[in-house]
Amino acid sequence: MDYPDSDDLKDGKFTDGDPVAGIPASIDSADHMNAVYDELKNVIKEGGLTPKVDDLTQLATSISNMIAAQAPKDVMMNVSGTADAIILTTPEGSNPTAVLSNYDEFTFIVAATNTSSTVTIKIDDLDSVTLAVNSANQIFLTALLTVRYMNGLFCIAKQVDPITGNNVCDIAVIEPMMTDVLLPGEYEVIGSEFNSVDHPIGVAKIMAGSNLIDQATKDTDLEKYSGKFGWVNEGDGSITVTLPDVSGEFFRFDDASGRGINSDQLIGDWKPSEYESHSHGLYMGDDLTVTRSDGFPAPSDSKGYGNENQLPINSSGGDETRPRGHAWKAKTKM
Repeated sequence: MDYPDSDDLKDGKFTDGDPVAGIPASIDSADHMNAVYDELKNVIKEGGLTPKVDDLTQLATSISNMIAAQAPKDVMMNVSGTADAIILTTPEGSNPTAVLSNYDEFTFIVAATNTSSTVTIKIDDLDSVTLAVNSANQIFLTALLTVRYMNGLFCIAKQVDPITGNNVCDIAVIEPMMTDVLLPGEYEVIGSEFNSVDHPIGVAKIMAGSNLIDQATKDTDLEKYSGKFGWVNEGDGSITVTLPDVSGEFFRFDDASGRGINSDQLIGDWKPSEYESHSHGLYMGDDLTVTRSDGFPAPSDSKGYGNENQLPINSSGGDETRPRGHAWKAKTKM
């Protein structure tokens, strides 16, 4: 706000006046005072308070609240509570959060993997707010998690493996690559082995899924189980997993929706190549005089073929059935 545009102001400001000099005193009009109070009330409301006539501390409290609301964005929050009811506390030395505004973000290390689709986060002395997840195993122990407040809910803004720097969403996801140059935290999908000590989030994400079998079974037929994750309990509290080996294979999506197309092949299942059952017609000319017992016409005896004999067809083709295409590398992140 600014000083009002009024003729009774001297040099643009209020004055008590000077009778000797002939300067009249300024008059506080209703417009002047209403403007001051409206401006102050807006500041009080912005800080999350309701203006009160008998409270002379509201302006200071409101300004303090607005400063405090910005502070957690630059600090790592302390974590307590449970896997599905998280409590975040502003560390000592920073102002606690007094109000939540859209786009406010809070960062912390996840203390436990969620076990439910209902997760709440409580910030300092504020009420708990729901975190938008739709199943268990969506926030992972030891992950660096940033949540964003938006329209009354928290959502996951970013979840990172602090060891590799990979986004948790990208871990155990197959990607094609046009070169054989891998970045840190990237690995070819060729059966590589990983332990939960070095890659706790990657192993946890794999173990939460359904596409895995125990390593002993996988080792009995590495071709049949090449699309599966293998796992073994090491007995010391750690788990070792092996990635699938997709070298030289084509990808096919599983029939998760029940369309009835390739419904017997579940995620990670391997199938050998195969021709769909079919038949061929064979034209031998116009002098067909004999009918075979299976109903198909056969050439006459003068051609040298008996009534029950098979017709010879020379084979042709390569060593596999395939569509045309390029070969790429397959990588994943852990």
